[in-house]
Amino acid sequence: LTYRARLIPEDFDWEGDQPLNLPIEDLVVYEAHVRGFTASPTSGVTFPGTFAGLRQKIPYLKELGINCLELLPVFQFDELDNTRTNPATGDRLYN
Repeated sequence: LTYRARLIPEDFDWEGDQPLNLPIEDLVVYEAHVRGFTASPTSGVTFPGTFAGLRQKIPYLKELGINCLELLPVFQFDELDNTRTNPATGDRLYN
């Protein structure tokens, strides 16, 4: 097996953090977009649509029993790069 990339955890200062060592069958995974998860004013965060806003929601996610957060995507992209519209309203859809 040839790897195209690999993580080398020894190269990062984990500042005393330790792996949770949760068995994979016990993971409760939640997938979220960094911006979209807190962009709405109803999210109640100080910095909507940012990593800081997402961080404010961690207690809420833990309260729901979520123990694994997968962020999609974590890089800048053009959310308007989409030609589709909502068939019911005709509004432009965001990616």
